[in-house]
Amino acid sequence: MDHRHWHRVQALFDAAVTQPPANRRQFLRAECGDDTGLLNEVEALLEAHGEVEGLFDGDAILPTLMRLPAGHRLGPYR
Repeated sequence: MDHRHWHRVQALFDAAVTQPPANRRQFLRAECGDDTGLLNEVEALLEAHGEVEGLFDGDAILPTLMRLPAGHRLGPYR
């Protein structure tokens, strides 16, 4: 992916994420036109963003971390 293309994907993602979820697809279709590859890339990022949104909020992750024994590894972290 070249530099200009990535900036376009990133700009569309940033704009789409501020839209209400129900309006995002229509917004992206208007912005991407016939470029279905661009549309698919941005939609994939939005989907991934939705899956992890809130994952690291204190209320969500803290109880899990508190149950781990001392010295336990979580990915590269101890």
